[in-house]
Amino acid sequence: MARLEAMWYLSEMIKKFSVLSSMLCLSGCVASQPLSGPAPYQEGAQTPVKIAVDETALEGQAFKGKIRARGIVGLISVAGQLSFQNGSLIWDVEGDKDVGPYQLLEQDGNIEFTAVHKLENGESVLWRGIWNGEEITDVTARWTRVEGDFMHDLLLPDQVMLDFKTHE
Repeated sequence: MARLEAMWYLSEMIKKFSVLSSMLCLSGCVASQPLSGPAPYQEGAQTPVKIAVDETALEGQAFKGKIRARGIVGLISVAGQLSFQNGSLIWDVEGDKDVGPYQLLEQDGNIEFTAVHKLENGESVLWRGIWNGEEITDVTARWTRVEGDFMHDLLLPDQVMLDFKTHE
């Protein structure tokens, strides 16, 4: 439900633009935004060693911040909280929560977390970030959409990348 409220804010902002200008800008702005994630496999390339860690390392931690889509659709941000409770990563916006199990791996002295939120409508959100023992950084959410909402289908790509920044 937290994602739905965020998308409502997003759709309200999108409605303020004409369809034609939005389509022209999206083809140059959103489509050019690279999707984060693992680099393509290259023969002979060294991959970082990832080591399993104590799954309770982030348990009980909570981080307030804002999430914003990349590109033109990121004109507004939505405040919320990411927390790690009972083996789940929880994205909470004013009491509406998306919940999914998280995993931790150690990489280069930091802890990388990942979580997948499966949404009611068949969509999903893949969360990734780094915890250095004090704060979370490089937090992204990849929202994989399904068709069904004409306005969103017209203006948004199948995958929307979002960045989460903690309050300073």
